[in-house]
Amino acid sequence: MKQVLITIDTEVGELGKNIADAFDIFIEGKVDNREVGYKFIMDVLEKNGVAGHFFVDVYPFEIFGAERFKTLTQEIFKRNHSVHLHTHPSTAFDKNRIYLNQYSLGEQVNVLEFGAKKIKEWTGRYPVAHRAGGYAINEDTFSALKQAKIFYDFSFFYKNKNCKLSGNTINSFFEINGVREVPVTVFEKNVCYKFLSFNVFKKKVFEKLDFRYGASLDEIKNVISSCDEGIFIIFLHSFNFLNLSYNFKKNRYAKISVNNKMVSEFENLIEWLASQEDIVFPLIQDISFNDYKKDNVIKICAKKALLPRITDKLKDKIFNIRNI
Repeated sequence: MKQVLITIDTEVGELGKNIADAFDIFIEGKVDNREVGYKFIMDVLEKNGVAGHFFVDVYPFEIFGAERFKTLTQEIFKRNHSVHLHTHPSTAFDKNRIYLNQYSLGEQVNVLEFGAKKIKEWTGRYPVAHRAGGYAINEDTFSALKQAKIFYDFSFFYKNKNCKLSGNTINSFFEINGVREVPVTVFEKNVCYKFLSFNVFKKKVFEKLDFRYGASLDEIKNVISSCDEGIFIIFLHSFNFLNLSYNFKKNRYAKISVNNKMVSEFENLIEWLASQEDIVFPLIQDISFNDYKKDNVIKICAKKALLPRITDKLKDKIFNIRNI
């Protein structure tokens, strides 16, 4: 049996903290007289009988208003989805330390308990799971999670530079200090860059099941179809369906608009997942770890034109504008 969890990092993000209407844009998705944020995600999931797992960054609540976060978290629970903790601690703790693993063990406990208690205060329910912003965990994080009474973590991302946790596993779950780690599902992507009809060079990367950052819709389907069993983490953000270009020289976003292609891909993906007879969508506390015996890592080959890559690199160097 394949167990699929649709996880949504629900946040304004590090680059949105200083934008007055960031909650409206990055969490609610209010752009161009449309709304394609967390409520839209729930609409699509509910249409297909699927529940989502929303990892909410609560730390900017004093900037955007506690009532807005209370409404957000209560709305998610009211519609039979789940709320978990997402840690971007800089807004509530130290603006110069944006990653959880930059904090000491005792500080990590404080960060986790602070966020979890806010969710409990707003919803009456204590979160059972956590994901660190930027996948930034270390060994201390598991001791901190245990002390904070959060026993599932979804932060481990194989080969990610911010993830300061080593191990022999890639996709299979593991346990440290009584805390179960469910890794971000990755696949091995072997990219061959071509110029005209010539292969120029190859690059191996590990991509997550996220059609905004790394994977295509077909690649996600391919990975899941190629396995007989496993836990698969589909990765989204609350701002998943926005075109976002950021000018780091001017410290501001360019025009923000709705990405209709990603909207269509999301609807396609959820419809396809829901139609598969060998897929279930468990609650986190109901995941069957006994059915996850192999560390499956699917390998996919892809061909890309070299010229667009060079153009993007030059644009980034000259204008320092990046799509996020």
